[in-house]
Amino acid sequence: MPITPDFAALIDRLNQELAQTEQFSTKGLSLLRELLSRSPDNVILLQYYAFLNATQLFLENSIRQMQAGVELVSSTDVSNEEIQNIGEELGTILGQTLEVRLRVE
Repeated sequence: MPITPDFAALIDRLNQELAQTEQFSTKGLSLLRELLSRSPDNVILLQYYAFLNATQLFLENSIRQMQAGVELVSSTDVSNEEIQNIGEELGTILGQTLEVRLRVE
């Protein structure tokens, strides 16, 4: 079944948000590595570093979930109910990504 324009728009938005969040997170990790090399016992910096590492893991998992959803929707024998469920899951991931991006910024 072909992907509908609404579904494609959701995927595009999710891709954009994931990429932007990854850029912010990667930049933050780079800055924190430099700061931690100067003061490795700084607990606050370590907490930020752990958060950004967890963010990277979340982003990787979200990308995999999105790819799996797109593959499933692209298959020929998918029901409308399954498409609806996948769309809802991707919408949830988008919401979570936006929340994480706000924390990373």
